[in-house]
This record gives sequence, C-alpha cells and structure tokens, in this order.
Amino acid sequence: MSLAPMPDHRRINDPYWLRLFENYSHIIRPLRERGFVTDFETCGGAYYIHAALPDGSHLSIASDEALPSNPHDVKGWRVCRHHDDNPTISDLIYDSTFAGSDLLNSQLRSPLFAAVDAYLLARGLTEPWRAAFQPVALRFQHITADGTPRSPVLRPYVEREYAAQAYDVHHQSLPEDGWHRIYIHPSREWPRSVWMRGDALLHLGVTAAEFATSTDTDRG
Repeated sequence: MSLAPMPDHRRINDPYWLRLFENYSHIIRPLRERGFVTDFETCGGAYYIHAALPDGSHLSIASDEALPSNPHDVKGWRVCRHHDDNPTISDLIYDSTFAGSDLLNSQLRSPLFAAVDAYLLARGLTEPWRAAFQPVALRFQHITADGTPRSPVLRPYVEREYAAQAYDVHHQSLPEDGWHRIYIHPSREWPRSVWMRGDALLHLGVTAAEFATSTDTDRG
C-alpha cells in the first residue's frame, strides 16, 4: 500500500524525532496510508501527531494532554480537527481519555480510526470506500507454553456488531474447554480478552481488519 510522503522539514534527519516518529508508527502509518502527510510535532516541549487534510485543515492527535515519548504510556487518545486559517473549524472527533465519552476504549486504535474515517467521510475529506466499508475481524492468537506465538486466526465480518456477537459466543464457551480468563479490556464495542490454559495463552478480540495482525492486544 502506498504511503503519503514524509513531512518536508529538517527534523526528519534528527535521530530523536525519527525515534518518536517510529514509536508512534502504529498511529502514523495508518494516517499515511489514508494519504495524509503526517508529522510528529513538538510545541513547547509537548508532543502530538499532526495529519494534514486535503482542505488545508489538520488532525491533531494527543492524549490527556500531550503525548508521552513512550507510546505504551498512552492511556487514551484525543483527536481534534483544526484549521490554522479558519478558527471556526475546531471539532472534537474522538476522546478516549479519562474524561472522554469514549473512555472505555482507552488506547485502542480500531475505534479511533473508525471515528476518524466516519467523520472525514461525512465531510468529503476521505475516499468513500474507506469509511463506507470497514471490515472487522474476530482474532484468535495462540501463544504456546514456550512463548512462541502462532499465526493469528482471523474470522472476517462486514459489521462490528456481528464480530462482537461471535466474540460473546466464544467468550462464554472457552471456560468449558479449560481456559481461564486472566485479562479483559473494558471496551464494550471492541471487546478483547486474554486466556490461560496451563502455560499456554489465547488472545481473543474484535479488531479492525487492517490491524488484525498486530501482536499488541491493547493496540488493535
């Protein structure tokens, strides 16, 4: 898949900037795949992701405040749209931070991009096919007793609701097969959990198909 070009500034040769850009590649790359030139901005020592939109506005992605240098410290996402030359364009698109309406989704990126795509489609700022058809998957990831991850098993669904219903069926049946749940994510719309049987692990969850191969349970 083609990517939008890198931002045009000298910082792209700065090792520290490159490290931050790479640290947040799980957010930046999907934005670039959507055709948006995406930058990792610093403002007064604060970090946030800046994605340029076709109409001259931009997306600003941060956390409760600015982004931490370590993305694993992110507990939630806050996505806004602004326009430097038009202050009337200032919308909150998605907020899974502590005080946000999407709190239960916390650091998940599937609901983040679902919200962004829907918002941009409604305003003609993204290709209709991307936001109108968003396949999801029920993902099974087994990790053997020696810690070796097997290739994930994916069951595709056209609608998130169908995938969530299938998740509920498996979630209820796993204890009958000897699995013990050791973790459950609080998200209700994008459920996921981790199970143990002996020394083996099973990750079960609903995720956007484009993120279904992610090895990080809390990032899908």
